[in-house]
Amino acid sequence: MHFFRSKAVRVAFFFFYFCLAVTPCFGLSEAGLSPSQIEDSTRADDLSATSPVSEDYSVDGLSAKASDGGSPLLGDRCSLGLTASGNSGSVRYKFVWEQGGWSRWGTIRQLGSEASCDWVPEVAGDVNILVDAVDSAGNVRTWRFPVRVDACRLSVSGGDTLEWSGGMKVNISAAAAPGAKIKFLWERGSWSKWGVIQAASESAACTWTPPSSGSYTLYADVTVGGLTSTSRLPVRISEDYSVDGLSAKASDGGSPLLGDRCSLGLTASGNSGSVRYKFVWEQGGWSRWGTIRQLGSEASCDWVPEVAGDVNILVDAVDSAGNVRTWRFPVRVERNLSNFTSIDLKSDSSNLCVGDTLSITPRITIRKNNQISYKYVWMRNNWAEWGVIDSGRGKSSIDWRVDKSGAVTVFVDVIDEANDQTMTSKTECSIGSEKWNYESLSSSATLVRPNESAEIDARCSGDTNYLQYKFVWNKNNWADWGVAQQGTSSHLQWAPKDAGDYELICDVSGSDGVVQTKRTIISCWDFSRITAISTDGNNSWGVRADLGTLAAEKSGQFQFKFVWAKSDWSKWGVLKEFSNVNDAYFNPSALGLQDGYYDLYCDVLLPDGTLQSKSTQIYYSPFGSSTVLGVSRIGLVTWLTSHQFDGYYLGTRYSGGFSYDSCLYPKGAPRWDGYTGMNCTGFVAHAYAAVGGDVNRIAQNNNHSPWAGGPGGGGYINAWRWYGYARDLGCKMYEFRTVQDMLNSGYAQKGDIIFFKTDGSIDCHIGFFWGDNPRDNKMWHQILPGNLIGPCFNNANKGEVRQSVVLIK
Repeated sequence: MHFFRSKAVRVAFFFFYFCLAVTPCFGLSEAGLSPSQIEDSTRADDLSATSPVSEDYSVDGLSAKASDGGSPLLGDRCSLGLTASGNSGSVRYKFVWEQGGWSRWGTIRQLGSEASCDWVPEVAGDVNILVDAVDSAGNVRTWRFPVRVDACRLSVSGGDTLEWSGGMKVNISAAAAPGAKIKFLWERGSWSKWGVIQAASESAACTWTPPSSGSYTLYADVTVGGLTSTSRLPVRISEDYSVDGLSAKASDGGSPLLGDRCSLGLTASGNSGSVRYKFVWEQGGWSRWGTIRQLGSEASCDWVPEVAGDVNILVDAVDSAGNVRTWRFPVRVERNLSNFTSIDLKSDSSNLCVGDTLSITPRITIRKNNQISYKYVWMRNNWAEWGVIDSGRGKSSIDWRVDKSGAVTVFVDVIDEANDQTMTSKTECSIGSEKWNYESLSSSATLVRPNESAEIDARCSGDTNYLQYKFVWNKNNWADWGVAQQGTSSHLQWAPKDAGDYELICDVSGSDGVVQTKRTIISCWDFSRITAISTDGNNSWGVRADLGTLAAEKSGQFQFKFVWAKSDWSKWGVLKEFSNVNDAYFNPSALGLQDGYYDLYCDVLLPDGTLQSKSTQIYYSPFGSSTVLGVSRIGLVTWLTSHQFDGYYLGTRYSGGFSYDSCLYPKGAPRWDGYTGMNCTGFVAHAYAAVGGDVNRIAQNNNHSPWAGGPGGGGYINAWRWYGYARDLGCKMYEFRTVQDMLNSGYAQKGDIIFFKTDGSIDCHIGFFWGDNPRDNKMWHQILPGNLIGPCFNNANKGEVRQSVVLIK
């Protein structure tokens, strides 16, 4: 009894006794044993005693089988059976289960002599079955057996690794306890995608259609006898494949061709039946690229290359799970035209001359002979002369009847119209020239009327088959000109439109380009008016009929009669009877006539016998004279009339430089360096100086200008100085409110100076009245852009605002 006197001893004893009552084996508390090891311990009823009889035995194993003979299942009656060896006939066995380090446990059967028992698992997963074996002496030995309890046993037809195919069916079965309800599910990617295969039911099998390849986990939620657990089965649906190569062939079976439909075909291996492909091309590190085809199931497609050279074809392959793999295949795209390095020239003649036939054939490689055009060109003298021999589709060789001579270069352009590709080559050849002579240039008439035709013929001899003729006309020393005709015809039918003397020129050139020239003259006449020019101020006039050309007047084919008359014919007289002299003289003072208006008539008898009559009007006043600078009107008018049609003044550009060096040079008298240009006063000054006027006297006048401090610079090219000079000199002057008032007055005569007088805020203007009678609204003046004869107006003030019109005689 002293054994229990110590409190510590009593506590230890009771704890020991409690452990024996609850867990009848020490081995259950021992740590560090793996599930495959058997734990072994021995206990005696009396700690100080030893067994007198030996009872050697061993528990060698444990079998655990569900009702279907398989591994244990949740809620299913399971048979546990021990395998023992040695002297175990008197051994009794106790069965206990535990899970999670005794977080869950239970007694399967108390001590009994049977080495087997039934067990209905209440949990799924890894479970330890512990067996206490007690021999006849009460010694206890404990064995631990790991057992796997499944909620159900999942299986897939074909195994857990399958090959993918679109729409495939997978049969799933589950072995579970009788009466169990099973719910089947699938998931992939940590439940990023999942689905219910079959709702909870007692059916232990189902069919599943996977949405794509990939790694899946199949789940079976099992409920049986109030117990619930889940079984899992990893399943891999494989889609292993490879894109091994790409074929790229043009329509002719060769390598890809720019602009030609090309077939692309992939070579794939493995499980590629459900793979879709996207085709893209790129060149120059994606500087140029394009989509050939979007995703599609076909491993081939058509492609029309848009660029030539090295191109990469990129193929995106997308499997059923959406996984993308990319392959890159280099491809060379060729141009349709290549190797154009020579042109063949062949002739039947050993010495090629103008008139021979030359066969021209380009030597070029053409992959696809469709929409191919050819252009054949000749050139000589570094493109001073050239021409197209022939052109068109399909003309891969031509025959040229040579019409050029000398050193000629033949060019051939070969053009692929479909792909905008052109290749050019050239070759040289030497061609002998033909022999010919330019005999004459003749006209069927030398005197015609406007729009009346003349026949002009260039006569040449020798080999004239390749001659070129160019007919040109000019009038008034090239003041007016034009090309009448050019080509292979030596005959020209030509009709001048206006009166005047025309020079007809014909240039004839052979195949060698050498030009020979001949000329002929044709005069075109038209009785357009009668002109009266004052010969000494207001006192007398020279009268003539204007036929537009002196050649007509001198031909002797015309008769002229001159008559004068008052406007009401109260007085009249014959100045000259019909003669072939186109000249008369009217002196009112010699005829004893008073001042006033007189009509002058000229009757012209034409070569065809018809008579035409025209008239002009003059105003006679015995007072006043044209004394500006001491220049007579007839001298000034005669000078200007001599240049009315020859472009001496007409057309000269306007110059606003306002200096002698820039405003006094008409086209007919350019500056030393070829410069031409006039302002309005420069034109007047040049004309007066041309007939002997001392324009420097005008440069000295500084009066009457509205500008502050006088008329300023410009000297005698300043119009205000001309006005001031005329005022101070006492010249005869008339001032009118408008141009129309001036014309209505009847005072204006050809050659008078017209000065547009302004208040200074608007530019003034100056020029010559050039009407054939006082009411003829014509002015010869220099305006922007050039010298012309036209209506009377101030170009700077066409609205006639704050100005008057001054007529200076």
